[in-house]
Order: sequence, then structure tokens, then C-alpha cells
Amino acid sequence: MERAWFIAWFAAFFLLGTFFRPAGAYFTQLRRRLGALLKDVRLSGPPLLPY
Repeated sequence: MERAWFIAWFAAFFLLGTFFRPAGAYFTQLRRRLGALLKDVRLSGPPLLPY
């Protein structure tokens, strides 16, 4: 009986890991894209405070 619990826990963590891995990669790529976009906007736009 204890072996069945071990297999169930292992399967649950494996499935969670395979679900979150692509989501993590997607959010990393999205953060990189947004960072590059914000950098371009900051460099090419007018200054926010007219000193």
C-alpha cells in the first residue's frame, strides 16, 4: 500500500512539473520581450521630465 502512495505522489509531481515547465519558459520569453520593448520606448521617446 505504501508503494502505491509513493507512485501516486511521484506521478502528481511529475505532471505538475511538466505543466509548469512550458509556462515558465513562456513567461521568461514574455518578460524578455517586454523588457526589450520598454527599453526601446525609454530610449526613443521624449524625456518624461523636462529638466
